[in-house]
Amino acid sequence: MKRQNDTLVGLLSFVGLILATLFYLFSVLDGRYEMLYTISYICLLIVVFYTAWEFVRKRHVMWRFVYYVIVVLVLLGFVLGNFDIL
Repeated sequence: MKRQNDTLVGLLSFVGLILATLFYLFSVLDGRYEMLYTISYICLLIVVFYTAWEFVRKRHVMWRFVYYVIVVLVLLGFVLGNFDIL
């Protein structure tokens, strides 16, 4: 992993964890913090996608195919799940 990417991944994971923690703490008190949860989820998804790509990119083409299928399914689930279409 490049140093610049390492810093970005670290920052996104830290921000995601902070926002997720705040969301869980605030949801116990009020429950109106869906945007905070969405932002933290996006940050953590980016980190997971990037680190998984770092693992998969040097592997056989089948690994990359499975990676892309999973990414598409996760993104569809995230978008469709957040907009209550399904």
